[in-house]
Amino acid sequence: MSLEIEIEDKPAKTDLRVIRNPSDVNDLDEINEIRNKVQEVFLMIGLDRGNHIRKICLKGIGPSSGVYLDSKDLIRTALINSFEKVVFVHNHPSNNLRPSEHDKNITNITGKLMEVFGIEFVDHIIVAENGYVSMLSAKAIDKDYTDDDIKFMNKAFLIEENNNLKLELETLKNTPQLYEDLKQKAKFKVEEYDDYMRYNKSIEDYTAKTVKGYLLDYILEYINNDDIIGGLAKQFERDYPGYIESIITSNSVAIYATEHKEEYLKLGEVLDKNFYNNLYLEELEMQKSKQEYKIKDFEENLKPLLEEQNYLKNRKYKLVQLFNGDRKKDKILQNEISIKIKDISVYLEEEKKEYESLNKKYGESKQEQNNINKIINNISDNLKYDYKAEIEKKISDKYYLHESYDLETTLNTYTEYKTTFIEENKKLEKMQDLIKQTEIKQAEKYSIIEDEENEDDEEEEM
Repeated sequence: MSLEIEIEDKPAKTDLRVIRNPSDVNDLDEINEIRNKVQEVFLMIGLDRGNHIRKICLKGIGPSSGVYLDSKDLIRTALINSFEKVVFVHNHPSNNLRPSEHDKNITNITGKLMEVFGIEFVDHIIVAENGYVSMLSAKAIDKDYTDDDIKFMNKAFLIEENNNLKLELETLKNTPQLYEDLKQKAKFKVEEYDDYMRYNKSIEDYTAKTVKGYLLDYILEYINNDDIIGGLAKQFERDYPGYIESIITSNSVAIYATEHKEEYLKLGEVLDKNFYNNLYLEELEMQKSKQEYKIKDFEENLKPLLEEQNYLKNRKYKLVQLFNGDRKKDKILQNEISIKIKDISVYLEEEKKEYESLNKKYGESKQEQNNINKIINNISDNLKYDYKAEIEKKISDKYYLHESYDLETTLNTYTEYKTTFIEENKKLEKMQDLIKQTEIKQAEKYSIIEDEENEDDEEEEM
């Protein structure tokens, strides 16, 4: 009997380039090819243990706003090509090198999952026409990244460790059909997590919806089955405390906003005006500061000239000094100093006038800001939900991050989904009631058990 053993050869080393730092990545010809693209292009660079390039793979092309990526596909590519280390690279057509939340999510999640297979995630480089940024150097990569979602996905590779999901499914054991239905959905989620959301959900849902969101959807689907859902809802609340209430509040704000659309639009208008007025005040403060420095500089230059002029005017001369013509020389020097003093004084006066003008503009803008703040406070005081912070953040992101935002469009969207929000809140509130009822039933059950144990103890004593 002979035993045949086949040992796989390592991939041929066809690329001798070495990646030692982000600059080496930025200098690659392949990176220069995507730098000026109008579409967003995502590349994965596979390295061996010595940081030699094994292969550069194109993993996605999308519109200028972003590219869709499948974490499982990235990991599969790394495994098939025997990558020891991996570097992600993609371009930003907007030339804004700041990592987006999607960039951080795909980096942290995929990097963490690669650790399961012993693949080292090195860095994620963002390139543009004006340069590049290393997300690792910018501290946008969390090597210790962990949250409920990543824990859930890690357990997708080790399903036997997913005790929480098993406990949730166990509560359905007395209703075979419902149990099997939910079990299949949960199994599909665990084993085909990425494919499920890729093919059955939109890209927006894929990037925005969390695992707990999908679990909540499952529970709400069977919310009318009180006996079954009570235990499952309680388990969900234990794993994600406060999440149900946060969704109710978010929906309630959206519903209320549709009923007070004009007030929120007015609030958005004055907040927008206040934001840009604040920017103008900051600019005026900077200009005032520069003007104060100029005035101080002129005054410092003027001070020694005035002192010297005063000294020359009051100087007493000895006979020998008069004979040597010192007084005549000093007269000439005085004339020169007087001219300098006059010139500096003119400039100084102009700078002071400019400062007074800036100060007046600043005072007027400050007064306008106070008036705007009064209007903001009056509107906010009459609204049940203070949406001010959210609107201010959107206005700020629109200015600094160039993100699109239109409050009226947002409110119109709320109006479109108002009925959905109301129905969802009804289910969520029922879910909260079921949790309370389950807790009461459990407390009653424990009380009965305790009473029975006490009765047994008393009988034994007798």
